[in-house]
Amino acid sequence: MAEVEKHRPVSVDFVEIDPEITKVLFRFRLMKKIPGLNIINQDARAWLTETARLYDAVIVNLPEPETFQINRIFTDRFFELTRTHLTSGGVLSFSVEGYENYIAEPLRRKVSSLYNTVSRYFRYYVLLPGKKIFFLCSNRKLETDIPRLLSEKGIDAWYVNNFFYGNLTAERISSLNRALLPDAPLNLDEKPQRRR
Repeated sequence: MAEVEKHRPVSVDFVEIDPEITKVLFRFRLMKKIPGLNIINQDARAWLTETARLYDAVIVNLPEPETFQINRIFTDRFFELTRTHLTSGGVLSFSVEGYENYIAEPLRRKVSSLYNTVSRYFRYYVLLPGKKIFFLCSNRKLETDIPRLLSEKGIDAWYVNNFFYGNLTAERISSLNRALLPDAPLNLDEKPQRRR
């Protein structure tokens, strides 16, 4: 939330299904209370189904999609639902386990499945490789020089700048995109893909 606060949002909806987790986050100061923060203790898909709100950004911050419960946030239906709740320039961001120098075949299949699924619902997408692979998805063109964009907005992003320019070269981004499998199966609600 400290990073989100730098962007001076009018409001932030934090959706967490378990109210006890939210209590622990605040009790032990693992999450900062910022102006405009709304805590919603509900399933994320249920919330998006019920609300009419539009968002400039939807940030998914979950563990690997290895269980049916968590995988529901990485399927075709969630991506479609999210798209309908983004403003025209809105961005969906999520991440999965990444790699240092070589993408192993199981990870390659997982990332390809997610890429093939999300690309059905968004015109533009960027995959940023590293210890985590970040997916940025939108229906407007995306730029990859994130530190420059943050600097232009006057947002201090020391960590992002040093990490980004040190590890996210155009060659690494291009290499990940070349490794994607165009025939990897989609991650569907009715047919979730194995994650190993």
